[in-house]
Formats: sequence, structure tokens, C-alpha cells
Amino acid sequence: GGGGGVGGGGGEGGGRERGEGGERKRGRRERRGRGGGKGGGGEGGLWAGRREVERVIPLPNAHPEPLVGYLAEPLALLRALKEMEREGLALLAIYHSHPRGPAFPSPTDIREARWRVPYVIFGTDGVRAFLLPEGLEVPVALLP
Repeated sequence: GGGGGVGGGGGEGGGRERGEGGERKRGRRERRGRGGGKGGGGEGGLWAGRREVERVIPLPNAHPEPLVGYLAEPLALLRALKEMEREGLALLAIYHSHPRGPAFPSPTDIREARWRVPYVIFGTDGVRAFLLPEGLEVPVALLP
């Protein structure tokens, strides 16, 4: 269960990102933007900023089966949110990877969605963002 955490199915889909008034969010397509972790499991974290992404905050994967799922480590998530608040940054999106699947929300992603920001999914077929649990795709612009 999600329990309010940031999570998703690593190989099955998940992620979202949403802008106020529907504006496009911009993120840097860098290794650290996808989590920067090692191994074949899902990676994830937060995109923070004011109107555009200013910080990418990778979060350790605490999922009991990290090769098939992603669950943000709760204390790391709490620390990241407090740090963002101190810096005056908003949560713009949550990202995670599907290293063995498409950039599309899985049933697990939809069921465990708790945050009212877009979920960005890095999949084998590219990058897409969705509002969950609705499943509405939103535009995302990745800068080189």
C-alpha cells in the first residue's frame, strides 16, 4: 500500500506532473533527473521549484522488491519536503522510472497516487507525465 508515500510500479507504470493553470513544466534531462541510482530497479524522486524545475531531489527506493517497484524512503521524503519548504520551493512533480516498461501509469501507480502534482514517468519508450488517479496526460518539456 502507498500509505501516502511516493511510489509506483517500477516496471508497470506510474508518475505525474502538473502545473498551475496548465503551464508546461521544464526539467533537465540528466542522469540525476532520473534518480541517478544504480542497478536495474526503479528510481524516483521530486522535482521542486517555483515555476520551473530548479531542483531534482532523488529519493532512495525502499520498495521490498526494488527490481519491480518504487517506494520513496519515508524519512528521506520528509527531509526533502522540509528542505523544499525552507527554500521556498514548491513540489512541481514526482518522477520515477520504469526501467523495463512503458512511460504509462500502472494499476499500482493509480491505486497509490496521493499527491496533487503530475507524476512523471521515465519508461523504455520515453517520458510522459500524468495527473493521477485520473490518468490525464499533461505536457512536459525536458530541456537538454
